[in-house]
Amino acid sequence: MSRNKFFACMFILMLLPFGTNSFLLEAVGALVGGAAAIAVAPIALSAAGFTAAGIAAGSLAATAMSTAATYGVGMGAVGALQAAGAAGIGMGTVAVSGLVGGIAGHAVKRAIDEDE
Repeated sequence: MSRNKFFACMFILMLLPFGTNSFLLEAVGALVGGAAAIAVAPIALSAAGFTAAGIAAGSLAATAMSTAATYGVGMGAVGALQAAGAAGIGMGTVAVSGLVGGIAGHAVKRAIDEDE
């Protein structure tokens, strides 16, 4: 087990006495969601077809570009995603993806609480 995994497990074990309605667990959900979004964003762009060499033929990115060009809507979004895929993800994009992931992590924690 790596040192990071060990410390993550220890941190989670420290939170268990606080119960499932704890603010700390909500914060952990938000942090985990944010970190996951930041880590997954470059992989997701590449998998969708937004690569450093351009938009990959036959990919989801190619379909999005074709649809945007046909209907005249969404070319800005396709262009922004292509720029992020080609040049890497800038700090603004990292911040936004972290924020969205954090909100999603918090929402998952809330949904789990509602099921109990």
